[in-house]
Amino acid sequence: MSKFYAAAKALSGKVHWPQVETLRMQKFLRTLEGQPILVTISPLSSRRSDEMHKLYRKRNDEIAAYTGESPERLHELFFHKLHLGIYEDEPEPRTEPERRRQVMRRFFRESANDVTTEDMKALLREQSLLVAELNEGLDPAHWLRLSGDEVK
Repeated sequence: MSKFYAAAKALSGKVHWPQVETLRMQKFLRTLEGQPILVTISPLSSRRSDEMHKLYRKRNDEIAAYTGESPERLHELFFHKLHLGIYEDEPEPRTEPERRRQVMRRFFRESANDVTTEDMKALLREQSLLVAELNEGLDPAHWLRLSGDEVK
């Protein structure tokens, strides 16, 4: 890990966060002993972070490698399930009068920039739910484990 991120609250001029975050930070700081570091405190944005997006994409790659499905297809399915995008049917232009008209589907969403932190949390949850379903009935030695999930 090259960066440490944690959500906290500012109360009475002090940072308040769960004890688990303090422990994670201390563990991370030990890896940087003696090095100069940058500390940034800012309001928590409702827009998803780039790091959260990278984790989501990495987890889609992990699921894809395990299932054989394409990461982009998984992305579409997760977004569609959470109503963050829609499928549009586009009729294929007719080229021959006797040929039946084909309908092609494409996935559409307004913009990735509109995805909020809450949306990303829901997407990560959906990934974890899918993996729990995939792992059901398997020996734990053969389970798919996603990056960012705690070992249970």
